[in-house]
Amino acid sequence: MTGETLGKYRLTTQLGTGGMAEVYKAYQPGLDRYVAIKVLYPHYADDSGFVERFEREAALVARLRHPNIVQVFDFDVEDGRYYMVMELIEGPTLSSEVYERIRNNPTIHAAFSPIETVSLFSALASAVDYAHQRNMVHRDLKPSNIMFTADGQVVLTDFGIARMMGEGRHLPSGGRPAGTPFYMAPEVCKGQPGDQLSDIYALGVILYGLMTNHVPFEDGSPDEIMRQHAEVPPPSPSRYNPDIPEEVEHVIMRTLAKSPADRYASANAVAQALREAYSLSLEELTPYLPLVAAPSTLSAFDGVSTPMLTPTIPPTLMVSQCPYRGLFAFREEDAPFFFGREDYTDRLGEVVERRKLVGVIGPSGSGKSSVVFAGLIPRLRQAATLRQARGQAWAFAHLRPGARPFEALAAALLPEDAPDRATDVQILSGALRSGSSNLGACARQFLGQHSDASRLLLVVDQFEELFTLGAEPDVRRAFLDVLLEGMARNPALHIIFTLRADFLSQAFSHRPFADGLQDSTLILGPMTRGELGRAIEEPARKQGVRFQTGLMERILDDVADEPGNLPLLEFALTALWDKQTSRQLTHAAYDEIGQVAGALARYADDIYQGLTQLQKDQARSVFVQLVRPGENTEDTRRQATRTELGANWALVQELANARLIVTNRERDQEETAEIVHEALIRSWGRLQEWMRANRTFRAWQERLRGMMQQWEANNRDDGALLRGALLVGAEGWLAEREAEIGGAEREFIRASIRLREKETAEREKQRQRELETAQRLAEAESRRATEQTRMFNRARQRTALAIGAFVVAGLGLLAALIFIWQANARFQQAQTLMARSVAANAQLMRPTDPQLALLLALHAATLTAPVEPSAEAALRDALLNLEPNLSLPPTAPELIALARGKTTRALTSLECMQYLGTSSCP
Repeated sequence: MTGETLGKYRLTTQLGTGGMAEVYKAYQPGLDRYVAIKVLYPHYADDSGFVERFEREAALVARLRHPNIVQVFDFDVEDGRYYMVMELIEGPTLSSEVYERIRNNPTIHAAFSPIETVSLFSALASAVDYAHQRNMVHRDLKPSNIMFTADGQVVLTDFGIARMMGEGRHLPSGGRPAGTPFYMAPEVCKGQPGDQLSDIYALGVILYGLMTNHVPFEDGSPDEIMRQHAEVPPPSPSRYNPDIPEEVEHVIMRTLAKSPADRYASANAVAQALREAYSLSLEELTPYLPLVAAPSTLSAFDGVSTPMLTPTIPPTLMVSQCPYRGLFAFREEDAPFFFGREDYTDRLGEVVERRKLVGVIGPSGSGKSSVVFAGLIPRLRQAATLRQARGQAWAFAHLRPGARPFEALAAALLPEDAPDRATDVQILSGALRSGSSNLGACARQFLGQHSDASRLLLVVDQFEELFTLGAEPDVRRAFLDVLLEGMARNPALHIIFTLRADFLSQAFSHRPFADGLQDSTLILGPMTRGELGRAIEEPARKQGVRFQTGLMERILDDVADEPGNLPLLEFALTALWDKQTSRQLTHAAYDEIGQVAGALARYADDIYQGLTQLQKDQARSVFVQLVRPGENTEDTRRQATRTELGANWALVQELANARLIVTNRERDQEETAEIVHEALIRSWGRLQEWMRANRTFRAWQERLRGMMQQWEANNRDDGALLRGALLVGAEGWLAEREAEIGGAEREFIRASIRLREKETAEREKQRQRELETAQRLAEAESRRATEQTRMFNRARQRTALAIGAFVVAGLGLLAALIFIWQANARFQQAQTLMARSVAANAQLMRPTDPQLALLLALHAATLTAPVEPSAEAALRDALLNLEPNLSLPPTAPELIALARGKTTRALTSLECMQYLGTSSCP
């Protein structure tokens, strides 16, 4: 199978064969690493229960995460071949190490010293106990399943394999239980399935061997050895090693008890008893043992042993140069430690060869500078020999624009050792800006000082400084024109720049510059998991330092694909490097530095303390706005637009430069900012304090933004504006914290206030008109009645005519009363519409704020008599859905009647005040 591809792995070398499987060294291109693959023999697939056991047990094994258990990365089946993918352990098996030590010194009673034995066994017991706590039983513990890493750390392999072969079943060829007879527990030898106490017995056999260079029963056929395990007491360990203390012998013999009930209850209990027998503490033990045997370079399996004759690497306490860059970009001299961007670098190199102007565009913290200086430039230099033959070698100059871009350009083109360089820089920068000198001619002079090069690559790093550090618009335009003109005048000049994505629109606002970048901008996106794996592991490997088993995967899980993750990762790795022990980066050290999130929190505090008091106040406001308070969930980060952050945007830019905030701009969209990583929310105590102090306000503000979005989505319809208690609450927050409420939000609140004032004024005008009309009618009728009275007094004899006049007056008064009734009906109709609107708001708020929903529903109920049906429904729903731990308004018969829809009148002013607590009641 060597040379074949199995899934996503290419089998490169057969490392050995055993009773259950063939073992291969394989290459995994996705993570650019080598792994060990165990390919089980095909006949196991014929077992009807095998597939189910394989999938179940392999999934359990893959979840084991322990420094002394080999990491299982993957398991699968292809063309009927079942295989497991594991960490490639580059060290000998325990059996090989014991053999080599005895061969080098045949007279020793034990291959290891007491402290080495206790250290080794404690690590082994820790691994077994960890698995037992997760209901995983090994069932085949033996020295060939125990390996050492290259620096002497114990690693246990082959968990779950015996169970995959079939619990309690017999191997087809031997008629014996699965396992190795030399290490088999008595109950297993009798045909019972193995359990945790069977593993304890096997550990006892291994401990016996470590102390004596023998196993308890080593003579006879496999069946005879199994019989002895089941029936014969083991010989005393002191028979082989008279130096064994009596207390240690007692520990060994108890571990080898025939009855499982008489053994130690756990692997850690055995290790603890052994340490006590030697009077050793955990702090006195060593996790690394000096090795004698050559590394096996494979993940061990039963019967597999193909040592590769390469020298061992002794452990050392020396700490080599840190290959990680913290929060700094990789430089050209860091190229040997720059990994993960190989594909992008290749594409970038191809574009630079073809195009005169190239842009590397990406979000803050994506590694733009690093990919140019540690990726592209070394790649171009490596081709120097071939390029010289064709006259195509490169020379390089670089600059950052800063606040005075012309001076920066002149400084990049002038020799570092010029006698009066400062004056020359001023002269050349003035000449470039005025046009009396051009960049093309300067490039030719620069190449004249580099006789081996025929092309100049000018690197303008952090191009956004042209727009952030105060250069005037006319200076920016002139600088861009100088770059473009220089390339037009000199075909040998190429320019590459790095630019944060949120400044792309500003760079492209100069049309000639935008035209020059057609088809020559490369977007630098987040690194894939495989690329991150190389960026983490390869620099350490080149320094002879390794990650403890599972640590790299843990770091990858922590980092994921968050924007701006590279500085966070590099910072954590830099801190971790200083904590290495014996050339290993460990889980314990990673926890000590606070992992990626903890290292970041400490860094954030350092940045904050370096701000002025004004900036600290602004920082509090900015960070609080970039956190969305959770409702029964953890707080999360949110994007804020430049408009939202307003005058604080200048500080946002500084925090983005410090890589605490990531700024970005999508195509044709406004600039946005967000916290660089949610770990900052979880771990930065200062930010948590800010959120505790501002949680009520921020929760309200997020609800307000949701209602504002609905208003916008409905084309700013008045029906979606705030009313009632919602508007009263918004007015309070606006008066208290206007500076922290965005312009769009303020406009939403003020539009609601204007609508309320307009509606109030219209209602008042309508009521006044109706009253005036009724008064006029009444006065007219009064005058008419008076006239009729005078007529009656003058002409008593004309009684019939007077009675008729009285009737006419009565009819007029009736008409006035009818008019007043119609006006009141219109007023009631307006109140009904208002009640429906407030009830609708109550239903809208019920899922997120049941207390407020109840108050709105009660308010709607006060507006009409009888109560509007929608108000009744809103009140009923609010009461039914009100959470038990929220306080209700004072109970009263009228409230219950309202809830049941039985009331026939509006609430009185006194009742309204009792329920709503507001002076807005009628």
